[in-house]
Amino acid sequence: FNVTIGPARNFVGMRIPLAEAKAIARHFGAKLNDVALATCAAAMRRYFVGDKSLFAKPMICAVPASLRAPGDGAHGNLV
Repeated sequence: FNVTIGPARNFVGMRIPLAEAKAIARHFGAKLNDVALATCAAAMRRYFVGDKSLFAKPMICAVPASLRAPGDGAHGNLV
């Protein structure tokens, strides 16, 4: 972490049912992107619990986000 990305980096992915994520967003009056960001932030927090030394410098994370207008069915990444 906090170094240039190189070939030794790992990627972890998971799936949450879209209906469940939308229900969470509705419950909190949030957008689907807010649920995705909160999920990623919680995962990072859980990963680093107990090792506060890693927070001596700010950490930078990348999270996918949709910039499409409602109803836009175009394919591809807009970020």
